Amino acid sequence: MDSASHLHDFSDRLPAMLVKELRQGLRAPMFITPFIAVQAGAIIAVGVEYDRGGAAGVGSPFWMVAFLFVVVLMPLRGLAALQEESQGGNSSLLMLGGLSRWQIVGGKWLVQVVLCGLTLLSLLPYLLVRYFLGGFEIIPNVLMAVNVMSMSAGVSGCIIGASGYRSMALRFIVAGIGIFWVMMSGAAIYNGLQELSRYTSRQDWLVFWIGGPSALGLQFLYAITGMQLGRAHLKLYLLPYEIAPTGHVVSLMIFLPFILLAGTIGTMFVGTPVVLLIIIIAMIRYDRPWRPAKGKHPQQVTGMDTGWRPLS
Repeated sequence: MDSASHLHDFSDRLPAMLVKELRQGLRAPMFITPFIAVQAGAIIAVGVEYDRGGAAGVGSPFWMVAFLFVVVLMPLRGLAALQEESQGGNSSLLMLGGLSRWQIVGGKWLVQVVLCGLTLLSLLPYLLVRYFLGGFEIIPNVLMAVNVMSMSAGVSGCIIGASGYRSMALRFIVAGIGIFWVMMSGAAIYNGLQELSRYTSRQDWLVFWIGGPSALGLQFLYAITGMQLGRAHLKLYLLPYEIAPTGHVVSLMIFLPFILLAGTIGTMFVGTPVVLLIIIIAMIRYDRPWRPAKGKHPQQVTGMDTGWRPLS
């Protein structure tokens, strides 16, 4: 029997954009080349740790390699994500075919996160090697893996959102705004993990367990904000006469941390996760499309063909 008969395609239950992007992404040089290179980098990093006499903590060469590839290099494949769709008119066809802006942008972001996650998952055997070389604290390293993956998700969202601009320089500038805050929150978690063994008082642990999840939430917030920027670009592709809220979203990318800081100070630092959750919900609901009254088509409301299409 032919071995090809045993192969199965993606399930029909999976979203169309997810399948489309996975097929393209798994074969793209921007995934294959870094995936191979990160293995070589991990081997070198483990060798350096062995030469130093054992595995180090979260500041080890291994995590430097993981950060470089998973957080910095691999998300860069999203720099042309929306331009690829707009130049061929694919985005308009996808939306007129029934896909929403959330499905298009969210599918691209989810595939990017999956590819980065696969790369990080491929590094798990090296973690076992590090453990047997000299041992390391499991909890800080697990939390560091969560931090790396969360930063990758935030950076991917910012890059995909900025990919709607035609100018490459503008893409880097706009994406850099969000990436700066993602990196700042990731650095805060990294510093907290390095000091983990020195926490002795209840106040130290309270700051860690409030500040750590809040920093992860900020990274997720920028993933959402980046996707909202991408949705604004898609709105312009289909309705060029509309005033898309790209400028508003970029302004939010700049000032969201200050809004969070004001809420944090107002709640005496204890309510930071609640304030952050409210901001995340507000960003998810931002730029909701106009919809007619229930049971009515826009043509019935206005008396004319508006050309309205669902853009959520």
